[in-house]
Amino acid sequence: MALKLIWSQLAIDDLDDIANFIAMDSEDYAKIFVRKIVDQIERIPDFLQLVRVVPEIQDEQVRERTYQNYRLIYRVKNDTI
Repeated sequence: MALKLIWSQLAIDDLDDIANFIAMDSEDYAKIFVRKIVDQIERIPDFLQLVRVVPEIQDEQVRERTYQNYRLIYRVKNDTI
């Protein structure tokens, strides 16, 4: 069964904030950095069980990947991420 990846509005807003912060120094690097985060997120369905459960939550449905200094936290529920 293919999992559907849905971005929450909070996640979109956070990604915009990250891009805006980095763009203060370099708009080009901000675009590259955000693209790399999006790539990491888009790979989640392929490696779902290879990432760790968020330690402070201890719920098998709430997992995280990291990219540089950022935690990419997501919830798996039924066939949706």
